[in-house]
Amino acid sequence: MRVVSIEKTAFTAGDVELKRLNPDNFNNYEKIQKLAKEDNVDLWVCKNAESKYLPQHDSYIVLAKQKPKDYKNTIFSTKCAIIDKKTAIPEFSEKIYNTVIKAVESLGEKIVEATGKNPNFLKNLK
Repeated sequence: MRVVSIEKTAFTAGDVELKRLNPDNFNNYEKIQKLAKEDNVDLWVCKNAESKYLPQHDSYIVLAKQKPKDYKNTIFSTKCAIIDKKTAIPEFSEKIYNTVIKAVESLGEKIVEATGKNPNFLKNLK
């Protein structure tokens, strides 16, 4: 097994990376890209490899990352979605989007804990 540090990924602020997931297979990829750019957050969405423990479902990991200004460390947040393989595209898209939103909200909470400053993520959604 090969392990690659997530810190070494070539993210730039506002970037969205997909792994084992085609943006044509869900409806709101543009909304996710817009969210990343507006909130200056990097997003990594990965469909996990097939698992014998989830024969009828797929597992998706969402990682949100940001290096706040005037703070020495990068802050990460992860969330997971387990979705039935037979889920229709509109429902699948909504579940992935909601998982991205949860990851960004969690990232905001971690930034407040670490820096004491509210990054005001998702301000354009409300």
